[in-house]
Order: sequence, then C-alpha cells, then structure tokens
Amino acid sequence: FFADKPTQSVTDWALENIRFDEPNNRGPFRIAGREYIREPLDAWSDYTITDQVEVFGSQAGKTAKTMAGAGWTCRNNPSRIFWVMPTRDTVIPFARDRLIPMMEASPGLKDLIPVGAEKRTKFSTRSQALGGSIVSLVWSNSPSALAGTPANIVILDEVDKFNEGTKREANAVNLAD
Repeated sequence: FFADKPTQSVTDWALENIRFDEPNNRGPFRIAGREYIREPLDAWSDYTITDQVEVFGSQAGKTAKTMAGAGWTCRNNPSRIFWVMPTRDTVIPFARDRLIPMMEASPGLKDLIPVGAEKRTKFSTRSQALGGSIVSLVWSNSPSALAGTPANIVILDEVDKFNEGTKREANAVNLAD
C-alpha cells in the first residue's frame, strides 16, 4: 500500500523480470524485431488509458506482450485481472502450458505465488493468486462467469472467436465489459 510507484517503464520491467518456459519459447521476454509492442505494453502503467484495442497478425507477440503486462500489474499494481478466451479448450492449455510456467519462471513473479496448501487452493488453471492480485481465466461461452466476476482489468483475447450471444443472453464482449 505504501510502496513507491514504479518509475521503470513496463517494457523495461518485463525485459528484466519476465521469463518464458514453454516448448517453443524459453528464456527472457524480448522485443527485438517487435519494437511495435513497446507502446501498448507501456500503456499498462498509464492510468489515463481505460481501453486499448489491438489488432495484431498471427505470431506477432501479442500474447507474450499481454502476459508481460499482466505480470507487471500483479507485481506493481495489484488488481483483479479477468482474462476471457474463446473456449474452455483454449483456457486450460493456455494456463497450464504458457501462463503458469511464465509466472513460475519469472523472477518478478515467482515469489508472489502461494506455497504449500495455499498454492493448491489459490493457484490453479482457472485462477491464479499472485500477491494481492488474482488472474481469473474464463471462456466466452460461459455467461454466468462473464457477468459475475468484477475486475479492474479485463482482457478480451481473440474476440473474433467469441460466443455471439443468443436472443436471451448478451454477447460475450458485452457481458465481460
């Protein structure tokens, strides 16, 4: 609560503190050749920005950038992060194979992960408690989860693949917002 506000840019923090540990992406976070991700990544610390829309090509670093921004938030601005993905089949592998290994490998995050029995109850594929933050992962075709979780930060990932709603239920983007 009384900690000094970070003076380092989000990108510079990520370059020092984020490490990946997945089959085709091991090692430190990098922007070399992808300098275009610096601006949207640094926006994570700009409290005057309330919405950000990003259109990226495939394999352009969008997910790694978003993971780094979420990591920065967990360390420097503890918040509830609500991360919406298209389907359950995308949420579980993403958490298990990408997000959680990144959290465990990153020096800026691993000390925030609960230990012992607390880890079993507060750190799973659907919800990760990191210090004062909670990262909740949900899929777009779960209306009750979308509408029932208050959060400071909402990440809508791959919205073109989201549930479009029904006559009785709003679409996933509106429910998450």
